[in-house]
Amino acid sequence: MARCCNSLFVVLNVVTFLLSVFIVWFGVLLITTEATECDKFLQKPVLLLGFFIMIISLIGIRGACCHSSGYLWSYLVLLMLIIVGVISLTVFTLAVTNRGSGQKSPGKAYKEYRMDDYSSWLRKRMNDEENWRKIKSCFVATNICSDFERRHVNAAAADKFSRERLSSVEVQ
Repeated sequence: MARCCNSLFVVLNVVTFLLSVFIVWFGVLLITTEATECDKFLQKPVLLLGFFIMIISLIGIRGACCHSSGYLWSYLVLLMLIIVGVISLTVFTLAVTNRGSGQKSPGKAYKEYRMDDYSSWLRKRMNDEENWRKIKSCFVATNICSDFERRHVNAAAADKFSRERLSSVEVQ
């Protein structure tokens, strides 16, 4: 039974290692191609994530193949740190955006979003000119505004427009 479990552990870590190779390749691709501001934001985190997963996978493979409890303990500690990090990031995200779910507006198919609904930390980040310039460049790069104009400017009346289903970005 232990040999089967050990083999399964190695296979899972090899799959994880191959996934990390793909993540690192994607990170290098982000760096080597001409990147928008949105892409630049992802370059370092993607590379770091890929290398971190790669290292953890190699530690797991080494520990399973060599029956080394030291490597396996290191593997478990690193996995625990990842789990704690993901949980912390999730709690932080929920705390920052907790009240920002939008308010229903009578007679409108979309919700109204107001900056006051979000945490002061997020409002400060959005009101910072440098941060807003980066966010705005992402909107421009994805053609959100021109797509909005194409779909909704031809609305004959404000009444018809207010019944349209809009995304939270389009409402703003």
